Amino acid sequence: MPSLVLATSDPLATLAAALLLAVVALALLAAVYHDRPAFVPARPEVPQLKPSWPLVGSLPHLLALRKRGVRFLDESLRQQREVAPGGKPYTMALPGRFFGGRIYVVNNPAYIKTVQKDVELWLKGKAVQTIISDFLGPHGIFVSDGDVWYHQRKLSSHIFSIQSFRHEIQTSVLADLHKLDALCQDSIAQRKTVALPDVFHRFTLEAFTKLAFGVDLNTLPDNVAGLETQVTFAACFDYCQSFVERRPFSLVPLWAERFTAPGRKYHDSVRYLYDFSRSLIDQRYDAREKGTAESASKGGKDLLQLFIDAGCPRGDLPAVILNFMIAGRDTTAQALSWFMFEMYLHPDIAQRVRQEIWTNLGRAPQRDLEYDDYKKLPYLNAAFYESIRLHPNVPLTRKRAARDTVLHPTLDEATLPGKDLPSLPVRKNEAVQFSDYVIARMPEVWGEDCEEFKPERFLSEDGSLKQHSNFLFRAFNSGPRLCLGKNLATYEGMAVIAHLLGK
Repeated sequence: MPSLVLATSDPLATLAAALLLAVVALALLAAVYHDRPAFVPARPEVPQLKPSWPLVGSLPHLLALRKRGVRFLDESLRQQREVAPGGKPYTMALPGRFFGGRIYVVNNPAYIKTVQKDVELWLKGKAVQTIISDFLGPHGIFVSDGDVWYHQRKLSSHIFSIQSFRHEIQTSVLADLHKLDALCQDSIAQRKTVALPDVFHRFTLEAFTKLAFGVDLNTLPDNVAGLETQVTFAACFDYCQSFVERRPFSLVPLWAERFTAPGRKYHDSVRYLYDFSRSLIDQRYDAREKGTAESASKGGKDLLQLFIDAGCPRGDLPAVILNFMIAGRDTTAQALSWFMFEMYLHPDIAQRVRQEIWTNLGRAPQRDLEYDDYKKLPYLNAAFYESIRLHPNVPLTRKRAARDTVLHPTLDEATLPGKDLPSLPVRKNEAVQFSDYVIARMPEVWGEDCEEFKPERFLSEDGSLKQHSNFLFRAFNSGPRLCLGKNLATYEGMAVIAHLLGK
């Protein structure tokens, strides 16, 4: 008995015993969880992303992609073709505080329709809210789930259905087209190259701040020299977006971010955005009390005024507006950038688009594209939609199950291919993931020519615009979360295209 006490009181012996136990426990865990993180249930009946390692699952493989210069989306396409051909589901497992656990990859409209129709079962989840809520607020329409989301959606859908709001959209867009024209003319005169993605992001932010707040930030200059000037609001907006995109992969806990230089810059940027927004909101309430409130145009109301009139709580207004600015700026700017890229690659299609513009608006063109005009240009619509089919603004979507469920494929004419697909038992907090980038390149969905840029995909035999199911062509989301600003984004994009390609 004394020898036992002596052995256990030796610090080195205690440490050695603890290390031995840790190694044995780790070895046992690695043996049990040989292809996934600890305590993640096995799913041998579902094809698994390869390779997958003990205790860390697919994480090393995904981290190695960057070192090899392989894009995650391209690897997702390769895995879909090799691991689960024919639009079948496959699975992977990841460790991590935000997006870890079992993930089912369901790149098939038959599964997507089931998921997207049930917003109470399939959630964005607390991880997304934790990452984004200090930027876009806990009640933002793009962050929230459940009752909070329903309230925001109902309020917003009413506003976007107001006829007079279309006048505000057109006024904001057309005002900035003349600035864009002057910038392009100055670029030609000085023989200086401009980066179109930067110009388009400036244009859409300028147009949307007019639409949202009734103010001109002057983010879009009318000359090339003005592109050297950085507007504080735009710089803070860009930095916050890039920071939250990196958060899931950061080793720094959220509470410790303020002790790092990037974290301090992020929180300072968020503070600036909210202070700027609150100052405009305070001015609007003060003017309202004095009976002198005005909006972006002489006759209508901007987004801020519409939300105030709809009864949105004053404290929620900054986050509400910032949520819509995220959607209103980036998606259209990215769509325009990819569209021009495709026009550069396909000059024959660009000429056909130009001819349609000339036919409807005159050469040069003689007038700008108005809101009621854009649906009269079917080939331009088709080319625009084909561009965002191949280059979706949100190429990856992930939802978490609110409770244990079974994911059944929805089989109908809108979700083909849907035959011979298994039903997937999904546990609470497990995730499903699907990629519109991958689906756009699946012959089972879009045909053998799926990787070609082909506007005819969106045209009927008589030349009219062809409508695809929102669960197949998800550029504007689908189900109850269908994009409220679909018509706004389409009009804004086509107004810019008509103005540039028409000349």
